[in-house]
Amino acid sequence: MMADQGPIFTSPLNEPQDIKKKLKEKVDIQNDLKYVYDAITLTRHKLDGKVPLIGFAGAPWTLFSYMIEGKGSKTFSKPKKWLYQYPYESLELLQRLANLTIDYLYYQVKAGAQLVQLFESHLGFLTPKLFKQFEFPLLKHIGEQLKEKLKADGLDPVPLIMYGKDGHFALSDLGKDPNIFDVISLD
Repeated sequence: MMADQGPIFTSPLNEPQDIKKKLKEKVDIQNDLKYVYDAITLTRHKLDGKVPLIGFAGAPWTLFSYMIEGKGSKTFSKPKKWLYQYPYESLELLQRLANLTIDYLYYQVKAGAQLVQLFESHLGFLTPKLFKQFEFPLLKHIGEQLKEKLKADGLDPVPLIMYGKDGHFALSDLGKDPNIFDVISLD
């Protein structure tokens, strides 16, 4: 994170071969991000029940965009180009990010987050068609699998908030099934 710039990837992905060259094959979300979960637990104790603790994660398209663009952008033309030029590889990377997001949110809940929010800060850069093809199935997957994973571990499900900036075209899809997202946050 850079002040006044946001997330920066110093070595962005330029072509699909970069995925294997620049990214770890296996990511240990539980241990690599233990400091996040420790901070959540500490914060939850310090709050002493006065207010609920919200966990959060970036959604796949937003993460994908930064990984390819390298930083914020007014158009995100590079990641959009990937969707057209490398649809299979794009979907593969987006699915990988979705699966990591499920684990990341799961461990936040396990650490004490009482609700979680999924931020799709770059939703407005997608067309409705690209959203339905590439992003909506992954958001649905995250919502369903997070709840299943919590249930399988004997943990109560927590409310899941979905925020899609400039995603007016996606609201009906996002709100269609109340078993996926409990709250749709509007910008």
